[in-house]
Amino acid sequence: MSALRDGVFGSGVTSILHNAGYLLGGRWLNIIVRFGYAVILTRLLGPERYGYFAYGISWYLALQPVAGLGLDVILGRRIGQAREAESRLVSQTLTLKLLVCTGVSLTCAVTGWFMEARMEMRLLLLIFSVALFGRSIAMWAEFVFAAYERTKFALHINAVFRPLEVAGGVIGLLAGRGILWLALIQAASWWGQAVAGLFYIRKIGVRLRPTRRFEGVGSLLRQGLPIAAATVLAQWMLQGPLILFRNISEDSGGLGQFALTFQLFIVFSHIPVSLNVAALPALSRSALRQDGKEVHFVSMLVRASFLLGVCIGIPCFALGQWLVPAFFGVDFLPAAKLLPFAVLMIIPWTGGVVASRVYFARQSPLVPFFGGLAGVTTLLVGMPFLAGRFGVLGAVGATGAGMGVWCAALIFMLSLDGIVSFWGVIVNPMLVSGGALAVYFVLERISPMLATLLSVALFLILAWSAGLVFQEEKVVLANACRSFFRGSGRAKRKF
Repeated sequence: MSALRDGVFGSGVTSILHNAGYLLGGRWLNIIVRFGYAVILTRLLGPERYGYFAYGISWYLALQPVAGLGLDVILGRRIGQAREAESRLVSQTLTLKLLVCTGVSLTCAVTGWFMEARMEMRLLLLIFSVALFGRSIAMWAEFVFAAYERTKFALHINAVFRPLEVAGGVIGLLAGRGILWLALIQAASWWGQAVAGLFYIRKIGVRLRPTRRFEGVGSLLRQGLPIAAATVLAQWMLQGPLILFRNISEDSGGLGQFALTFQLFIVFSHIPVSLNVAALPALSRSALRQDGKEVHFVSMLVRASFLLGVCIGIPCFALGQWLVPAFFGVDFLPAAKLLPFAVLMIIPWTGGVVASRVYFARQSPLVPFFGGLAGVTTLLVGMPFLAGRFGVLGAVGATGAGMGVWCAALIFMLSLDGIVSFWGVIVNPMLVSGGALAVYFVLERISPMLATLLSVALFLILAWSAGLVFQEEKVVLANACRSFFRGSGRAKRKF
């Protein structure tokens, strides 16, 4: 119990949660604004046009990790381990980043131009190739903030540029502009955010100077390339399904339904992503000490993802038929059936992302690479068969299967260390979650709302009693509740 209490709930995780709060705040601000943006886009563009726009975004985001070159992880790991890291490392990675981004953006533009037959889609991918450069530098700046544990700057920058992007897009749509205008606004906003990020990096005392001296570049590349390869595979599981579906299916309306489903999934995917970016410095220090605390963090976060996924996913079965048309219009009613499965995918996505970061902190990127390769292979094999037979629902199933294989492979490899239990982190939570889902489907015909209440209640009871919440965590939660109610009681008496 002490390892968990001192490690996961100690000063290390306090720092992680503090910095993740700023990152998550910035990204949730981004998501909230983009959710409203998506409501407007879906209603003004319709399923087909919205699907094309989302496809263009997926196209360039799938290539963004190549431009990253793993330098973000290297920064977080080195600065997290040696807090006095020199500005020279940051400047050196920036120079490499600029060179690589130029090459990747050109490749993205040329490939998209010759791959697409329609001129509008060619121009769309060309503009998004320009956005790729700016977005990559902006994200690099966020990783620098996280490495120095100054993520409040990411919140400040996102609070300015994301609303500006949405405002520009909405004004353009109301003026009769199309998806090319939306792409131009997005590219301009990310370039502006990149410039602002470089400015704020100087404010934290890092001197940025483009360098021609590349001592140690070979070491950076040797460390970065395996990380970049693993990250590309992970990103493909997030962005690749939309690209695959468009090239497999001729259902342009279904592309829009699939795109909206994934947009909603991305809302929840930012929680583990933000925690991981913020956690890397602390996880790197833990890995350097070899105290095993980083694996306890993985265990806790993956089990928490089951709680989040099931407690939100099951209500979506009952409420999705009302929520989706209410927000996005009746044209997107088919997406309501996909929404619960998109929410449940947060579980394997969290496991894969969190476990990958632990291996990056341990300087063992080959494990997440091969785990990602297994997941992507599952996606590539399953997508043509399932999407061809079951349409959009099959595409969601193939995506979930790919993420599931990726997550299970990485957690299983961690379990071989004997610190984390594959049964306790994966198998037992799956049995508990499966039981709750089975209860919902049995009772759904009687009353969807009754089925929701009973299945969620059963899940929480089983989670507490069947080991989904560890005994050490029960003690911490019980103490926290007692402290809260004691404080409330004192406040009432004082009042």
